Amino acid sequence: MKDLRKILYILAGQLKASAVSIRVWLGYAIGITVALKNAYAYCGYAGERVFQIFEPYMESFINTGDVFILLIGYILIISDAPFINRRSTLMLYRSSRGQWFWGMGLYMIIHCILYYVISGVACMIYCIRQGYVDDLWSMPMRNLALYPSLEAAEWWRLPLPPERLITDFTPTGAMIHTLLLLAVYSLILGFILFIFNTLWNQAVGAALTASIHILGYILAFGGFGGLLPRWSLLNNSMFMTVIAGISSIPHAYLLLLLVLCLLLFSGPSLMKRADFVHTTGESNE
Repeated sequence: MKDLRKILYILAGQLKASAVSIRVWLGYAIGITVALKNAYAYCGYAGERVFQIFEPYMESFINTGDVFILLIGYILIISDAPFINRRSTLMLYRSSRGQWFWGMGLYMIIHCILYYVISGVACMIYCIRQGYVDDLWSMPMRNLALYPSLEAAEWWRLPLPPERLITDFTPTGAMIHTLLLLAVYSLILGFILFIFNTLWNQAVGAALTASIHILGYILAFGGFGGLLPRWSLLNNSMFMTVIAGISSIPHAYLLLLLVLCLLLFSGPSLMKRADFVHTTGESNE
């Protein structure tokens, strides 16, 4: 119980500091911008027709370019990992490195949840006049998936969802899978950044995290002879890609959760080897 209180104390201190960080607000602004861009295009494509309220936000997770920008927004929010600065040094001395890791881990998880929820809420508020909440696909989405038109693809530049989205899933179920898979992948990148920044420094951590993410892109687009797209973390984090046949839903969850669990269980022991003298963070003064 004492350990839990210290972890929550660390979490509360970092959340309080992040509330006044321009970098954090800029990260949230990126996510909201991507969501509103797709909401505007989807509303234009739908015209006067109504649609299920989750559909415009789902469009943000089909195109790899939109997903890339969404991930940039989240990484920007937690890019100052391991969050060592003048305010946090005293908390670090009063706790163990394991407690620090779990406190900051919870901090990254909370921001991950808030990031995708707030982006989605902004999208739904924009579309609320044309949206309905019944768990049924609308005619615009059915046409987009089953009978795609040049207007949708070329004029509004909407990414086309796979047919299985309409035939095998409900809007709510598809939205839950979409958010869960990408959230787990976001946390994987976040914890990799956290651990590498702690062991070396922010420059090395950012470079290694970017390299791992780029490797996912190479695998996703058939790199290395097209042998390994099924094992791309990026591919498995994109629900629309998974149901298009690149992977399967159980495989995607198992692969992503396995990697995340490895990071979570190795993190506290790696913290013990870290030299915080070499880490840098913003002053938050």
